[in-house]
Amino acid sequence: MQSYSAGDITLYVANVGDFKLVLSQMLKVPERDWRPKYGDLFTKPNLSPGNCILVRMPGASIVIDPNDYALSCSPDSEYYPAPDYRHPPDLVSQLATISVKPEGITHVVITHAHFDHYAGVTKKAGGV
Repeated sequence: MQSYSAGDITLYVANVGDFKLVLSQMLKVPERDWRPKYGDLFTKPNLSPGNCILVRMPGASIVIDPNDYALSCSPDSEYYPAPDYRHPPDLVSQLATISVKPEGITHVVITHAHFDHYAGVTKKAGGV
């Protein structure tokens, strides 16, 4: 995990896994606008990191877009990078490396309703 500090605030960036995206299929940009300058970039698969953010400050631990990669991108998904791809540890495991437990999170922010920003944010008691 990468971290950045400013005063009493520390920001952690956790990549929970990469997504394979083809920009021409994902973005609502007319082909005439991207083809001349960005043809290769828009037509070839690109990897996009699934980042989750933790903001720690006195009195608050805020998680932004707490994605569970295993739930949002299974190996049979069109977004899974490659058959032999091995994603990083899950968010809970990465937070544990900096001594943050799920019950220590005071706030959760979901920036928008794409599956890769909220998958697994809640689970039934007992992990089912």
